[in-house]
Amino acid sequence: MGGSKAGSLLLVSLLGAAAVQAQETGWIEGRVVREGGDAVAGVTVFVEGAESQAPTTGPAGTFQLGPLPAGTRTVVFSLGAESERREVEVEPGRTTDITEVVSWQTSFADSLTVYSASRRQERIVEAPAAVTTVSRETMAEVAPTGQIPRLFEGAGVELTQSGLYDFKLNVRGLNQSVNRRLAVLVDGRDPSFPLLGAQEWASLAFSADDIESAELVSGPSSALYGANAFNGVVNLITKRPRDSQGGLVRLTGGELATAKGDFRLAGQVSERSWYKILGGYTKSEDFYRSRNEGVEYSVPCAALQTADCLYLEPAPLPLDEDRIGYLSARYDRDLGLGRSLVVEGGDANVEGYVLTSAGSRFQITALDRPWARFDLSAPRWNVLASYTGRDAEAFTLSSGTDSYTDEYRINAEVQGRWALADGRGRVVAGASAGQEHIDSADPRGVQTLLPEPTGADLYALFGQVDWELSARTKLVFALRFDDTTLHDPQLSPRLALVHSLGSRHTLRFTYGQGFQRPNYPEYFIRVPLAPALDLAPFEAICALGQVSCGFDRPVPILAVGNEDLDVETIRSAEVGYTGVLADRVLLTVDAYFTDVDDFVLQFVPLVGTELGRANPNFPEYMPPSELDPALSAALLAALQQGLGPLYPFLSTEDGLPLFAFNTPVNYGEARSFGLDLGVDAELAPGWRGTLHYSYFDFDPQQELAAAPFSANRPDNLVSAGLHWARDRFSASADWRWVESFRWVESINVGDVPSYDVVNLAALWDVTDEWSVGVNVSNLFDDVHYESFSGDLLTRAAGSPT
Repeated sequence: MGGSKAGSLLLVSLLGAAAVQAQETGWIEGRVVREGGDAVAGVTVFVEGAESQAPTTGPAGTFQLGPLPAGTRTVVFSLGAESERREVEVEPGRTTDITEVVSWQTSFADSLTVYSASRRQERIVEAPAAVTTVSRETMAEVAPTGQIPRLFEGAGVELTQSGLYDFKLNVRGLNQSVNRRLAVLVDGRDPSFPLLGAQEWASLAFSADDIESAELVSGPSSALYGANAFNGVVNLITKRPRDSQGGLVRLTGGELATAKGDFRLAGQVSERSWYKILGGYTKSEDFYRSRNEGVEYSVPCAALQTADCLYLEPAPLPLDEDRIGYLSARYDRDLGLGRSLVVEGGDANVEGYVLTSAGSRFQITALDRPWARFDLSAPRWNVLASYTGRDAEAFTLSSGTDSYTDEYRINAEVQGRWALADGRGRVVAGASAGQEHIDSADPRGVQTLLPEPTGADLYALFGQVDWELSARTKLVFALRFDDTTLHDPQLSPRLALVHSLGSRHTLRFTYGQGFQRPNYPEYFIRVPLAPALDLAPFEAICALGQVSCGFDRPVPILAVGNEDLDVETIRSAEVGYTGVLADRVLLTVDAYFTDVDDFVLQFVPLVGTELGRANPNFPEYMPPSELDPALSAALLAALQQGLGPLYPFLSTEDGLPLFAFNTPVNYGEARSFGLDLGVDAELAPGWRGTLHYSYFDFDPQQELAAAPFSANRPDNLVSAGLHWARDRFSASADWRWVESFRWVESINVGDVPSYDVVNLAALWDVTDEWSVGVNVSNLFDDVHYESFSGDLLTRAAGSPT
């Protein structure tokens, strides 16, 4: 009783002290903009006497300072060689909102900032990882297409397209048809679908020009972002309603019978609250074609041919066009004293697009993707909660059957930020908890992909410490602990040393680890590979002993999951340089070495390889224990003689016989070396040029003869772009060249010939309210495919208004 009373008194005292401090202190927040209203990023803002608080403005030009003692304070704004000072009155218990208008002539590279490398805003030359950013011009050019992965098309990434909306975005090799080695976040929410852990780009409920910042961190990022940030992370931050007020309507028409409409409406509800509503609808044809009578390239696979051929599909595509609709709403509330609340949610409905996987193609015939997000933020902490759902019906083209999934992911995360030793050190730390659930039952309640509903609980602790060893050198250490009911706990460290060669030049030395967890089908799937076999004659032997062996029903031939799978792991060492040359050129160079272990190989034969019986969960078939030993021996002899080469694949599950024909396994080790070079330059007033080159060498150290693996990317990638903007007109031309390479993924094995693609975009602001433009992908109609078994791609042109 006494302890409870003392605790209550302590709590009251703490709350009282906090209230007194709030009454004696205040906050300053605002934006830094140019005279035309454009935000200025990269500005360091601090109050004289409180230099340890020195935030860097991000893409929206925003900053927050506090708590500060009440009274008149001098705020300093600095960027490169430019600086300004301003007297601001701090009122107790209140937030003073200011807008600083500057007329600085600074390099574009000086104002490039990133958030994703450290989970806090910092200049790109100070980041402890290789980070690529996307310009506002690129966002505006990509917006009419609805193809958000194209934001990074000119950045030297592995952008593999199969259909109009079926993209695989990756960096640093080990690409897959269902790629999940590059984590993607939208305002902190993971939009991937839980079943596969991959992105479903067609269902993202916003347009590219509603993005405030788009960043790509290359290299293992699990230390801050957890599972599947194996090769890096894409972080997309959308615009706040207060920074995008007004209305927008865009209508786009073009090739592939495309008709597309998008709208945005944002405004102010009250002095401290804002709203935003987004919506859109697209109807178009696609690049996919039915393969029930022939294939678009290569040759149809014959009985003994399993490589350099495409498998015929027994059923045609049920739909011949894509339909995509989305609607979302957001409410922002300024709570004062540097705090804010965001509540938003939406839904996307998709049908028609084709998803290519390692073993088949699936056409989405009905897809509903509801989502919601809650974010409560303060200057030193924030709480984020999100929900991502998926209710889908898909048609499996390899079997002509329907599959169903009803799945969701909920997640909550709290994160804090602190400064140490008068700003010499900075700490970011947090924890998260989540849950995933998948049910593959059809309308009759019969499971179509998994033997039963499944899911997982997920927990994590993470943190990063930045410490200035000297005026020119800082040490960055990050560590994350992930625990889940699916696999063993994982510890993911990252260590970086960032050394400044001057205010615009840094060298970076990094070591990091990451992991990719198996997806739910790899753990649990039960998929028919061929019609079930009638083995009823063998049941007669069991009947003699008055025991049922289960042969009185057709015995399925299945691909089965492996519940004993481990995660794939990667270790990477990297040296990088980021610098600004002659005020006009941003140069980045990164060289890296990686070592990957425990590849998850799909469709490995259950028997017949050097692994022996690959999946111990499906042992050699044994008759029921209650069957007489003599009858058991007779049954086994009859099965072995009657089934011949199929006999070793016979097993049991839940007392019933089945053929476990193939299964995923962990096997293999590979090393790689890569080099990335990026140049982003202001060539002249209004002119900007980009050049990116990527080299990759992949060296398997151990692989399974029955299931070899590949990096599924070429040795060399090159992209270049030229962008021009003047007054009311802007235009760009981008070129991407991909060297030929071998695609090896399960049953999809074949060469991808070299190809190059030229894209063109132009936009003319006719008035302050009206614009017209054109966007052409694959300008010269270079007919090609980018993954073996993917669709043939042709030109796609559209004209937005």
